[in-house]
Amino acid sequence: MAKKAAELGEDAEEEEKDDDRPEFPLEEFMTEFNTTNPEVEIPDEVKVDIDNDYDIPYTAPVRQE
Repeated sequence: MAKKAAELGEDAEEEEKDDDRPEFPLEEFMTEFNTTNPEVEIPDEVKVDIDNDYDIPYTAPVRQE
């Protein structure tokens, strides 16, 4: 980073300020994130729906006089 700061003409003080930040607690963040946002479970593909109803023959009603 020192080369970048020298090339860009930035002060050394700004570079030191960036290094003073605390390290991000990635492991704690990921643990909390995974508990509040569980993995999405995608079900398997649905098999083709088979029509296995009974085939009842239809006869029109007969009018009785």
